[in-house]
Amino acid sequence: MPKKIIMLVLVCILFPAVVFANQNPNAVPGFDNLTWGESSRSVLQKYHLGRMPLTYDRNETICEISLDNPYIYEIRIMPTALMMFTNDKLYSVTFNFSSYPNDTEYNRIKKIFTEKFGEPYKTETINGQYEYSSWDKGEFFIGLAMTSITFAHNELSLEAQNARDEAQGKNITDWSSYVH
Repeated sequence: MPKKIIMLVLVCILFPAVVFANQNPNAVPGFDNLTWGESSRSVLQKYHLGRMPLTYDRNETICEISLDNPYIYEIRIMPTALMMFTNDKLYSVTFNFSSYPNDTEYNRIKKIFTEKFGEPYKTETINGQYEYSSWDKGEFFIGLAMTSITFAHNELSLEAQNARDEAQGKNITDWSSYVH
């Protein structure tokens, strides 16, 4: 009898440690095999390229990939996703779940996300018509629109915004270096 109790205690102690040790805190939500900051080359070895990558400036690239399994959190999505990279680091993934604004699907997905991630920190109405909800989970952000879902890494998104601002000359303080 004491051996069974000792075994039960050990299982109770070790089981949570093993389960939580396997969770990757840097994983992209909904993807077991992607991490934030992963290179485009690594991502494209895992997924088929849907269209040629678009490069907006030397720092930002957008790839459309094809998904073998078009579900995320049991939500049926379109079979493609847009992945955005800044300085060749994955920082955003967007999925479309509908081609047109759809209250029923939006509310169903919002309920699933609320159960999984808690209450949205912000819900607003866009153009007086469409609701938009967002969750800030510390490391990443979730945006739910009437047709799409976006997951974005907070720190890398800020890096991407700074790179865009620099490319547009918004944060240049010393213009004398740009005068020839």
